[in-house]
Amino acid sequence: MAYCPYCNRWFKNKQAVRAHLKHCPLKPNKNKIDFEKLFLQFLKVLPKMEVRENGIPKKEIVKWLKIPEETVEELRQWITKNEYSPVLKLMIAGLRQRA
Repeated sequence: MAYCPYCNRWFKNKQAVRAHLKHCPLKPNKNKIDFEKLFLQFLKVLPKMEVRENGIPKKEIVKWLKIPEETVEELRQWITKNEYSPVLKLMIAGLRQRA
């Protein structure tokens, strides 16, 4: 068994992983910021993040996603523009109740 280092999916062998890596949705692209992939990474680590009453601190997002603060602000704008805000607010409210 082998797994993808980006999305942690398991495959039967290394050849299957190599084929998957060509199209893995969480694999970073060095040329430009892909906010869809970044958002998927954010959702992946969201349960591990510190959630406060007014949301998630910017420093917490920087720590977990390993991105600069400017990119965090661009990600927030992208989330709002693509209407993911209500879904994200619901998820964060669920995390607050769990804690």
